[in-house]
Amino acid sequence: MTPRASMLTRAATAALTTAVAGATSLGVGALAGPPAYAAPGDCSPAEIIAVPGTWETNKNADPSTPVGMLKTVTDKAAAKSGGTISSLFPAYEATAFDQGVGYADSKADGVAAVSTALKQRAARCPSTLFGLTGYSQGADIAGDIAEQIAQGNGPIPASRLRATVLIADPRRGTPGETVVGPNPPGHGIAGPRTDGFSGMKVMTICDPAPDLYCATPGDDGLLSGIGSVLGNVGLASSADDAPTNPADTATATDLANLNIDGLKTASTRIQTALSSGDTAGARTIATQTRKDSQLFRSLAQNISNGYAAATLTDFSQDTAQYRASTVLNTVRSVDIDNLSRILDSLADGAERLGANQLMGSAADLAEVLGPLAGLGGSDVTAAARIVRGIQPVSLLRQASVTSGKVARIDFQGIINDLTTLGSLAAIGDFPAMPNSVNALNAKLVGIVEAVDSVDLDPLIAILQTMPTGTPERLAGDVLKVINRLDLTALAQNVALIVKYVMSGDLLAIPPLILDTLATAADTSGILDGVDLGAVSNLASSFNVASVTRSATRAISFYSGGAHQNYGQLVVDSRGRDALTWTADYFTSELGGRNSAVTTTKKAPATTSVTPSQPTFTVEGEPAAAGN
Repeated sequence: MTPRASMLTRAATAALTTAVAGATSLGVGALAGPPAYAAPGDCSPAEIIAVPGTWETNKNADPSTPVGMLKTVTDKAAAKSGGTISSLFPAYEATAFDQGVGYADSKADGVAAVSTALKQRAARCPSTLFGLTGYSQGADIAGDIAEQIAQGNGPIPASRLRATVLIADPRRGTPGETVVGPNPPGHGIAGPRTDGFSGMKVMTICDPAPDLYCATPGDDGLLSGIGSVLGNVGLASSADDAPTNPADTATATDLANLNIDGLKTASTRIQTALSSGDTAGARTIATQTRKDSQLFRSLAQNISNGYAAATLTDFSQDTAQYRASTVLNTVRSVDIDNLSRILDSLADGAERLGANQLMGSAADLAEVLGPLAGLGGSDVTAAARIVRGIQPVSLLRQASVTSGKVARIDFQGIINDLTTLGSLAAIGDFPAMPNSVNALNAKLVGIVEAVDSVDLDPLIAILQTMPTGTPERLAGDVLKVINRLDLTALAQNVALIVKYVMSGDLLAIPPLILDTLATAADTSGILDGVDLGAVSNLASSFNVASVTRSATRAISFYSGGAHQNYGQLVVDSRGRDALTWTADYFTSELGGRNSAVTTTKKAPATTSVTPSQPTFTVEGEPAAAGN
């Protein structure tokens, strides 16, 4: 990748009257692999693999211990089956934008964990039949595994997966699923899976009232697009396919390494040492503190160059994201130059300065570090994780800012000015060139100002994941055009034409005109297919306020706070709630009894049933079951 800073030479910079800076990409290490799943005791006739939702489990959890919302399902299924149905809860990251990984990374970790669990359990227990269920992020994971199995490339054959139930699936709307209970409009916020569940029994349950996580309105394009980005763009993959901002990545790393507690107590520890006459001890503490404080300078620079600080401030004050923004602002508020001066005085002058001078410096140190008093180590650690995890949103926000500037660029005018220059050169009308050159120069300045200090590559990458035809995708297409423009050649030529026209050296102009015309042809070519009229509307159709609002909603859905009502959601005419129905369904399907699906309409992609009718009729089940 060529940094934007290297695209303009000194001559071009003089012509465009501006400087442009850029940055290089930086990747994030991959997540550790999933744990091995030893069999928890003897093999049972049937086993439910239950995948918990966001924050309901963690990487180090015990898979044999039921947790979260699905505990109700597995407990009831075990009781109703007389203990013949066991359960396993695979341990995985189960996070969303707050633990240093993106949602997509956490989900990938979960997919690997569930695949490993199914493979190992199936190999150890060749007669065991399996059920698969997931809630929230767990439904996202379980649904992907079910799709793999349906397509013949999953961890176990389809004949061994007898039942799948997805609760609050962010990919609801996948072809082949059967809706149980209410069938709200829209689809999951991450977008439906494409291959589908053909030939599989996959049931999906979605609360139509508060749960936009599994029922995102189809007419809210920005929310759907951002939801898809947040659900699919990971941070822990390789640098080539993980859009990140190097400054924000560095901020997260520096915060994780910042010894905030040591810095806060440094002044008190130095004063205590001086009071006891331990000058050498005071010097040692000051030297270590100076070393610890060196991160402040790079932190301040990275926070200023990054996108996270502005993004996190957009969140409401009761959120972890906003609290992380206060950490960034507090760290950035420390007077770094004064801090360095004081620590130099204490570390280097401890042997020659008097006790009163040293005590005064220690008091000054306390004052300079005063803003840190309200921060704890846990606050800084949480901020580091959030800064790293919020990067997809930060990039989208910056993309909207940049797109707003791009909307003001007169692309057609640039093409017209280049064409005019060619026409004037063809007839040898050099005296008329200054006006056209100056007009072109002014328009090129607009491009430079739009992308000044912005690395376009990660912005383009993340916008290219948005749905085709949306303003966000258009913004990505336009930024891609700008990224391909040979601004160096174009700006150099414009600068030299200005120079030669003003000096009267007209014989030097024709070769430059030929080069400029070639650039004009290239520019026109790469603009083919771009709706230049729609570009001017980007400022209003893809703006910071809309991005922040939609991203905040999407994150709240992914974080699991908007869909916790499934223990009360009635899904059939018998009055069973979603969790009880799911337990009954697994008991029937895995217990060897037949079940028949009663539907009002069989659709090619998704079967839906109204809640006023029995979704499933379980033969032989007592009438009181599930009540």
